[in-house]
Amino acid sequence: KFRVAELAGEPVPLVEGEIFEFGICKDDNDHIRPGRITMKPTIEQNALVKACQVGTVLLLEDGIMEVKVTEKLSDTELKVQVIRGGKL
Repeated sequence: KFRVAELAGEPVPLVEGEIFEFGICKDDNDHIRPGRITMKPTIEQNALVKACQVGTVLLLEDGIMEVKVTEKLSDTELKVQVIRGGKL
């Protein structure tokens, strides 16, 4: 389970089948926005993202939403596909 960062604006809809960037915030202005889900850079979240592999399922918002890793870009950046959507 991941704790996501702040929103850049309005709630972001996660639609089943869509691909999103998923990663650790690069700076204080790297907020959640359409096409990108970010998380605060805590020790735990850095370790969780680093351990992810293609096929890993991630739960968001207390398990309400679900995404699956489709590509690992680096130890801090992933591409994910929305399995069960909602609004962040």
